[in-house]
Formats: sequence, structure tokens, C-alpha cells
Amino acid sequence: ELVREKHALVFTFHDLAAPLWQVDVFLTPELSFEELNRDAVPVDVHGQTVRIVSIPRLIALKQRVQPPRDKDQLDIAQLRRILAAKR
Repeated sequence: ELVREKHALVFTFHDLAAPLWQVDVFLTPELSFEELNRDAVPVDVHGQTVRIVSIPRLIALKQRVQPPRDKDQLDIAQLRRILAAKR
């Protein structure tokens, strides 16, 4: 229903004790674990290695949001700056 009616790609869980921490659960088959894990990047989070979606993949996902939201456009611009700085 979220995908069909609201065009949602993810459902986000927030940690009320740490508001900046969140986990996105992807809602469509093409965003399966196997698909996203192909180019996932390992990062250290408090001594634990966690694989996260790559910046290019995150940009592509945010570009799919319809209708486009200002927040996503700002995120895309910032992600592109981060990617350019790494090159």
C-alpha cells in the first residue's frame, strides 16, 4: 500500500534516544538485500563493521522519488559534492 499509494521506496525507523540514527527498510523487490549489497560499502560504527548503500546508489535511489522533494534534491547535491571530493 505504501508503495502503490504513496510511491514510497523506504520505510524509516528512528532511534528516539539518538535522533540522528535511522534505519531505512526498502520496500520494493529491486531493492532487495542481494541487490543493494553488491556495491555496499563497509563502515565502522562504534567498533562494528556495517555495510551501507554506496553513494552512487543512494543518489540513484533519491532521484527515483516522485514527486521530487526539496530535501532529496539537497541530499543529492551534497552527496555529489562528497563523491567529487573523494575523486
